[in-house]
Amino acid sequence: MTTDAIKAQAAAESSRAVVQGFFNGFMTGYLQAVFDSCAPDVEYTVNTRDTVTREAIPWSTTFHGVAEVQAFFGRLMENFDVLGFEVSAVLVEGHEAAAFGHFKYRAKPTGLDCETDWCARFAIRDGRIAKYQFFEDSYAIARAFRRSGHWVLAVDHRTQTVPAG
Repeated sequence: MTTDAIKAQAAAESSRAVVQGFFNGFMTGYLQAVFDSCAPDVEYTVNTRDTVTREAIPWSTTFHGVAEVQAFFGRLMENFDVLGFEVSAVLVEGHEAAAFGHFKYRAKPTGLDCETDWCARFAIRDGRIAKYQFFEDSYAIARAFRRSGHWVLAVDHRTQTVPAG
C-alpha cells in the first residue's frame, strides 16, 4: 500500500468515526456529542428551496457556528418528539461523507406525525464537521405543522401560526 493510500484510508476512517459520533449523540439524546463533533465555524444547512415551506419551517436554513447549531437543535426538540431515527448507510471518501436513513417525528404543536427518508452530506476538517447539509422531504415535515389552512409551530415556548391571521 502506498503512502497516499494509507493517508486516504486513515482520513476515511477518521471521517467515518466523526460521522458515527455525530449520529450516536443524536440517537442517544446526548446532544453535546453532536456539538462537540462540529468545528467552531461549522456551516450547518437544512435544505428547502420552497419559500412557503421555509416560512413554515424556519429552521430550514443555514446556521453558522456551534452556538447556532445548538439553537437549531433547541428549536428542533421544542417542535418534535422523535419517534424513530435510523441510519441505513454511511459512505466515506477521504474527508467527505454521505449518510442515508429514515426518520419519524411527531410535531408537538399539532400532534401530527411526519415520516421521510433523508440524506446528509458531511465535509470533515481536522477531525470535526466543517460543513453539514441535510436533505429531507421538507413538505412532509411542514405538513405536520399545518392546521386549518395555517402552519402551527412552537417559537420560544409559545405557539405561533404562519401566516399569522
